[in-house]
Amino acid sequence: MIKFINFFIKRSPEIGEAFMQHIKISGIAVLLAVLIGVPLGICIVKSERLSKIVLSVVGLFQTVPSLAIFGLIIPLMGIGIVPAIFVLFLYSLLPIISNTYIGIRGVDESIIQAAIGMGMTNFQVLLKVKLPIAISVIMGGIKISAVANIGTTTIAALIGAGGLGELIFRGISTSNNYLVLSGAIPTAILAFLVSYILGVFEKSLTPTGMLTNRSDKKKSILQLKVFSIVFLVIFSFRSYKMLTTTKHPTIIVGHKNYPEQRILGQMISELIEVNTKYKVNLIEFGSTNVILEALQNSDIDIYPEYTGSAYSAILGLSGETNPKKVFDIIKNAYTKDFGLDITNPMGFQNTYAFAIKPEFAKKYNLKTISDVKKIAGNITL
Repeated sequence: MIKFINFFIKRSPEIGEAFMQHIKISGIAVLLAVLIGVPLGICIVKSERLSKIVLSVVGLFQTVPSLAIFGLIIPLMGIGIVPAIFVLFLYSLLPIISNTYIGIRGVDESIIQAAIGMGMTNFQVLLKVKLPIAISVIMGGIKISAVANIGTTTIAALIGAGGLGELIFRGISTSNNYLVLSGAIPTAILAFLVSYILGVFEKSLTPTGMLTNRSDKKKSILQLKVFSIVFLVIFSFRSYKMLTTTKHPTIIVGHKNYPEQRILGQMISELIEVNTKYKVNLIEFGSTNVILEALQNSDIDIYPEYTGSAYSAILGLSGETNPKKVFDIIKNAYTKDFGLDITNPMGFQNTYAFAIKPEFAKKYNLKTISDVKKIAGNITL
């Protein structure tokens, strides 16, 4: 436990930055969903046909795996925070719209008629009768959406959006449990805090007469004021920090999500910053196709790639084994087909090998990969 605490403290600047990115991505997505979802939920109450269509459409987004939507959106919107927010916004709509619809529709008709009989307009009935009565149901949908969104935001790291998911995926790929916990624990704490704050906000909006304990409203309003002050202080501090930070031209370096690529990405970044006046923004990606798409869309400026991956995974070719010929093929193809340039090789060879036990190699006289062919039908790879 002490080791993890020391690790957490040592990495606290990195964790803090990822935490703020996580809040930014999930917060904007949920806020947009509330601004659109609540009015939409109110509008569809009067039309059963329209409500079925709207709820079916937003429900469709929930049936598609989030990772698939992130992948599908890259060709349209690129990578980074914007497509991440858009996908999370889509995922946030269903609970908010459905709970708003259920909450408004569940208001007793006799109460509505009484309000109309008192001379209230339709808007007044909505504002002073329907919404106050339905607020607990509506806020329930918002809480579900917000908490689920915070968890789903971790996947956004795979398309270069940042957040706590970047720590989690990096920890998984390097078998670093401390790094996984450094992303997972703040994510859980954030979800708890958001749920609690939204609960306080719900009580402050609920009419006093509908609360079992009337003092709860005064307490919740006071808590909201404290939360607002804390938020304003943090926002002001970060705004001041951004304004006072000297701006420099930035090169965006991408790399894939495993140790060797992370090392190469760091090496490229340090070489750029040491030898030029440029600053570097380092972004991690989940796959070869995604990072190539990011380069084509100008979301990144450079990334390290292997001739073998480019030759087989991107170009879909096979057969050629001469390194020089393979390099020439992909250089010409990348220039012609993608409008991209490939720099000279970095000077190291990254070949493949099989891991086997010494006694197994000795038994079958295995020295090269080609030697495995003679026993390939009798072994498990």
